Formats: sequence, structure tokens, C-alpha cells
Amino acid sequence: MNGLNSIKQDLLSVSNKDKAKLLSRFFKTGPGQYGEGDVFAGIVVPDIRKVVKKHRDMKFSDIVKLLHSREHEFRLTALLLLVYKYSKGSDEEKKKIYDIYLANTKWINNWDLVDLSAPHIIGGYLVSNNKEKKILERLARSSSLWERRIAVLATFAFIRSGDYKEVFKIAEML
Repeated sequence: MNGLNSIKQDLLSVSNKDKAKLLSRFFKTGPGQYGEGDVFAGIVVPDIRKVVKKHRDMKFSDIVKLLHSREHEFRLTALLLLVYKYSKGSDEEKKKIYDIYLANTKWINNWDLVDLSAPHIIGGYLVSNNKEKKILERLARSSSLWERRIAVLATFAFIRSGDYKEVFKIAEML
């Protein structure tokens, strides 16, 4: 069984229909709400983290496919895999993860997905790569609520590093 099918099977084995209904209400998936149309499998974060630990050597191509899943928790799993790989990666791998993240913001479309990944990947990369900070301006000015949130949450890495200049620049744009 390939990595993608295996991780999906592991995630579905800990899913819960009652929890899925609760999460759908909590994440405002109804018509006109910020999470409209998001689909939940009913998997709690501690179980997702266990699956991430088991599959942390998953190939990037499979992680991207998982990120393109309709199930919210599958996308969260993909992002947590990227966060893990980013924390252990070489400079080249970190750049690749950063690029994957920015190429897939369409799929990073709820507050928990952004909050658990943007400070580590986008913020972490930009703290180390000053010349690329203009991306924060593009994200902050985006018509996408979630891209704007990515810009804001990425600044947490700047706060941790003591560089408040970027935080103020982004705040002025919002």
C-alpha cells in the first residue's frame, strides 16, 4: 500500500461521524459562513498528530495530494507533515516546503490550518530570508481571508525573533 492510501486509511480508522457533525458546526461550514462547504471526517488533533508521527517520512508529492483532499483533517495532516519536515529540513528542503505552501494556499482555508502552519513555515522561512519578505505584503493585500491570515500569523515568527518592524508593516496594511 502506498504512503497516500496508508495515511488516509490510518486517518479514517480514527474518524467519528458524531465528532464530524460537531466540528462542522464549530468551524462554521454552513451557507454564508467562513468555512462554507468544508468537509469534516471527525478526527481530533491528538489522533492526527499520532498519524503524522507514523508517516513523517511521506514523500512531498503524496503530502501535496493529501493537502488537496476535501476532508479538512486530511489537509491539516498534510500541513503538520510539512511543519515537521520544515523543522528537520535542510535549507533546500525548507525552501521547497515554503514554495509548496505558497502554491497551495487555496487549500489552507480555515483558521486552524493557517494557525498551526503559517508561523512555522512562512514565518520561519522569512525570518531567515530577508529578501523574500515582500510576499507578506502580497498575502496581506490578498482578497482571500485565509491568505491575509497567513500574513498575520507568519509575523509570529518575527515577534519570537524580536523583529517587530515586519509586524507593524503588516498591521498597517490590514
